[in-house]
Amino acid sequence: MNSVIYAVGGYGGRHVDEKKEFNADFLFMHLVTSALFLPSLMAYLKPASSAILLKTYLTSSLIVYIAGGAPALPITEIFNNTTDSPVQPGVQPTPTNRFARGPGAAGVTDQHEKVWEEASKILTPNPWMPIIQTTLVHPNEHLCKLQRALAHFAAELGETPAGTFTNLVDGGLKGAESLDGTLFIRAAGLTANRLGWIREGQDMRLWDFAGFY
Repeated sequence: MNSVIYAVGGYGGRHVDEKKEFNADFLFMHLVTSALFLPSLMAYLKPASSAILLKTYLTSSLIVYIAGGAPALPITEIFNNTTDSPVQPGVQPTPTNRFARGPGAAGVTDQHEKVWEEASKILTPNPWMPIIQTTLVHPNEHLCKLQRALAHFAAELGETPAGTFTNLVDGGLKGAESLDGTLFIRAAGLTANRLGWIREGQDMRLWDFAGFY
């Protein structure tokens, strides 16, 4: 839920500044990074104590969300309008002709067409690689902590299919049926764009501190 607050809330609140595609809120970012430590704590707690911890943590997170301005959570919109394959700026790889020609081109066999279809994201077959590389040399230590947390959550939950959280719609979370495991890489890409791809030549930018008021 904290990743939803940070990513979807930051996307929904981007209009705080007309020039932004994403509001990388400094306060909400800490909701994501703090969640990384829950498993290590729960490993030593009894089930009853773990339940109390999780309920208290969720309540505290929602209080932070409300105190930060409670931005809209346009879940369906963020999945329709952001990419799950962020590409770093600058010079891009040049795929071999077998991929570049595309299906149906002269000399492309059925086997090659199959390869093409499976390589629709050939420029970023693993979108986490450019994210991690640019983060390792970024001067802002908070960015490293956030991208580390998002990468971990993606490793654990990245294959979650859309429709898993449909039951939350009845509880008032509109668009929950669209939630899937690509939320984490979408959040990582939006954050990298907001704070700047330093390794790739962009200027460094800062987190957003104004909230969503």
